[in-house]
Amino acid sequence: DLEQFERQLLRSEQFSELEFHNANQGDEFHRILRSDNFDIDVIILDFNVPRLDAEEALETARKLRPETPVIILTGSVGDDRAASLACQYGAVDYVLKDRPARLPQAIEKAWKRKERIREKQEERQQRIQAQRLELLGTLMASVAHDMNNMLGGIAAGAELLHRLLKQMVALVPETRTEEARELVEEAEHLVNLIHGNALRGGEMVKQMTAFAKGSD
Repeated sequence: DLEQFERQLLRSEQFSELEFHNANQGDEFHRILRSDNFDIDVIILDFNVPRLDAEEALETARKLRPETPVIILTGSVGDDRAASLACQYGAVDYVLKDRPARLPQAIEKAWKRKERIREKQEERQQRIQAQRLELLGTLMASVAHDMNNMLGGIAAGAELLHRLLKQMVALVPETRTEEARELVEEAEHLVNLIHGNALRGGEMVKQMTAFAKGSD
């Protein structure tokens, strides 16, 4: 029965590029649902496959592919029972086998439903990303403020040490020996290194602050 529906669908230009994966028993159904080799746009579940418990298959589909819409295909129950099963197991629609013309409509409905779900998921991810960026900006602004204070203190301390070294050389005669001058030069080099690194750190902090403001 399902193969007849497949041939009918493939004759339609709208569904001519559909690819079908059929399962006649539970193991095959599980394998297809667990496969990562292809995306499943819609599951059409025939309620009259002898070796496949349809109600169990519906439950499996809901667990393994919760984002994939399911259409119930049946000829053994009436409208009321099919509608009840569709509602019970979260199927998006049902098609009675004596009304095959409804299948294309049901598939299109399922596709639109999946697209709406995908769009909602993307919107949710975008909101989460925006919230993360906002939090990151707030955190970076706070960290940058603290770092700026620390680096400013280090730079100011380095400048003070540099002035003190010059004053010491001018006031203390013992620092004028060759050995003392070498030690003083080494100390000045270290002080300049500290001062330069503090200034570079301050520039990095400014960039972080600018980025944080831009992410608000």
